[in-house]
Amino acid sequence: MKKPLKVPDYFKDLPDDANLNSRDVAAIFGYKDKKHLTDAYNHKRIPDPDYRLPVRYGHKPSIMWKVKTIREWIENVNRNIPE
Repeated sequence: MKKPLKVPDYFKDLPDDANLNSRDVAAIFGYKDKKHLTDAYNHKRIPDPDYRLPVRYGHKPSIMWKVKTIREWIENVNRNIPE
């Protein structure tokens, strides 16, 4: 049996439209780096990012998720875990 995912406790203090960056989302789902995180959303193991920030000179592009997206995804996955 799969262990249910847990919505982080700090989500209760965040509005639905608060942004989470790749480090935040990697920590929630237990991924160690951005490459594994990218593979995870490309293979539908986590939700797709809500948006990508444009590339700025000298920086890599940033991907962002909304708290609502992560919360709903975790709740939906937990509903589908057989008991």
